[in-house]
Amino acid sequence: MKFGILCVVFWFCCGSAWAAPTASLTESSLGNELLFAGTQTVVTAARSKQPLNQAPAAVTVITADQLERYGVVTLPDALRYVVGMNVSEAGANIYNVTLRGFNSQYANTLLIMIDNRPINEQFTGGLFWETLPVLLTQIDRIEIVRGPGSALYGADAYNGVINIITKAPDALTTTRSNLSFRTVLGGYKSDYDELLASGKDDHGNAFAFGFGYNHTGGFGTAGATGMLDNYTATLLTFDGEHKLAQGRLRLQADYAQSAENLFQVLYLMGSHVTTSSVSLRYEQPDVQDPLMARMSYTNFKLTSMSTTPDETHTFEGEVQKQNHLGNRHTLVYGLSWSHTVLHSDISYPGEHYQDVFGAYFQDEWQLPQRWIGYLGFRIDDATLLGTSFSPRISILKNLGNRQTLRFAYGTSYQSPPLVNSYIDTAFPLAPGLTASALGNPKLKSITLDGFELDWRQELSKGYVQINSYYNSISNIIGPIPTAFQPSPPYPPGTPATLSYVNLSDATSYGLEVDSALKLAKNLDAHFNYAYNYEHLQNVAIAGAFAPNHMLNMAFDADLGRRWEAFLGAHLVGTTSVNSNGVITSAPAYINMDIRLGYRLREGKEPLTLALVVHNLFADHHIELPPPPTNGLPAQVTPLRTVVYITLSGKF
Repeated sequence: MKFGILCVVFWFCCGSAWAAPTASLTESSLGNELLFAGTQTVVTAARSKQPLNQAPAAVTVITADQLERYGVVTLPDALRYVVGMNVSEAGANIYNVTLRGFNSQYANTLLIMIDNRPINEQFTGGLFWETLPVLLTQIDRIEIVRGPGSALYGADAYNGVINIITKAPDALTTTRSNLSFRTVLGGYKSDYDELLASGKDDHGNAFAFGFGYNHTGGFGTAGATGMLDNYTATLLTFDGEHKLAQGRLRLQADYAQSAENLFQVLYLMGSHVTTSSVSLRYEQPDVQDPLMARMSYTNFKLTSMSTTPDETHTFEGEVQKQNHLGNRHTLVYGLSWSHTVLHSDISYPGEHYQDVFGAYFQDEWQLPQRWIGYLGFRIDDATLLGTSFSPRISILKNLGNRQTLRFAYGTSYQSPPLVNSYIDTAFPLAPGLTASALGNPKLKSITLDGFELDWRQELSKGYVQINSYYNSISNIIGPIPTAFQPSPPYPPGTPATLSYVNLSDATSYGLEVDSALKLAKNLDAHFNYAYNYEHLQNVAIAGAFAPNHMLNMAFDADLGRRWEAFLGAHLVGTTSVNSNGVITSAPAYINMDIRLGYRLREGKEPLTLALVVHNLFADHHIELPPPPTNGLPAQVTPLRTVVYITLSGKF
């Protein structure tokens, strides 16, 4: 029945699109950047500008236009449509986001950056998405690089990179000053608001001040075992730039705070998450051989009641240079460093430090017969791990007829999160029963050897791309019991103490099909399918999960001179997790999104009103396997339909 409704709505959209006298979508950023992405410039895959179809890795781009037309409320809503991306929502305030499998409680296999600045939280290695320090109205585009990325970005780029690239203050201001806004009102007492004020002068100075407020009542229910996933988050941002003769200085600062409950093993009620950062960068975006230098400071703090489970202070910086040697070689090389200080009431006593120094080098080589080669490597020296070496080689062949074939081999590594190295606390197993979790400072890094074979065909009105990969993974970290509760009265094998160790190797392989087509003058379609299979040698490892099958479909149409419509669907297969011998599953589900927008005003200062519906069929599905609760509050809540009214534009 769901597929029948989907087909009917799609047929209606097609009929309306063909019948309506509208302007072509190729005049919008959606048409140019989504459908003809092969000629689009990307920077994250090789740390230098290049056409997407010449990048050394598989890349997906989400544009600012897509963020609006897809009815995105939070950034993970947009990431769902990326091929191979697993977005599992445990509740309104907990997102687990990974690429190509191996999702987990911490979801720490991706490097997340804002304008090339890492923003991963250092204690767990993951990210609190509800306090993401950027407004959606600030985003110019998002580049997602799939596969091992440590050769250029180090430890956190274990299985991919998400680089959120923001609009420069000068680009935000089309007149002497500008005010952009976005407000979203919806069910379950949801309220998402953004204001972005920008301005510039005649001396090369420009600025942008941002304010964001997010609030939702969540999907959970009250009661002793209900999940309270409501939260409130406030965000302040500043972005200033000064143009110089051959470059620009850019100062960025942000502050975000949320009040919420974290139902993730420790059940932190009344939690407050606070993050603040300041970054100064010099860059030369319009120079053939640019220089970039950057430094930043980030403070992250999580408090609950009278305790501080997590507080980290991170100082980091980087210097990068690009040089052309003749017409065939483009060199990119640089140095980076970071220093993290950890304070935690749930870790071993005292302060804990992590220092990492890195150096990287890459040569892009234009070979005869339309071949392109990339050879790069990175060396990192870390306090806990010692020295790590991460090479990558990527070879591209232009087959003619706008076809490209790519083979790549690369290695990556993931540093043990500080929580795995230093945790020392008790967590609940059942009402009145707790176990102790102990960290291990002698953990080895998780390593990945990855092989990829990709093919891409540029079409006159779209593209088709097929990616395949095989990964060999070593030293996966997990907890094992080292002491047990007395039996009786407790069942045999009930743990009293758990310690983190490197306990398993694994292999994974998969296939990704991604395509975008212009079905009619004013109707675009996007389709992708991902298959991923994982085999762990130690099947009792706790916490690793991912669906084998994921399929996304998206249709975007102009229905009239001012009307626009979007229909999207996610089909996700069954997901299971083995938690020390106890297997739980999240059944397969279909999640559909609809947006109907009306442009109240067009031009350089647009104004758009839209109706957005998430999870159309209200099937109360779950997206994450629920761990055994044994009478404790739930950690996963069923998701329900949410209807939003959005208003966005410029003054």
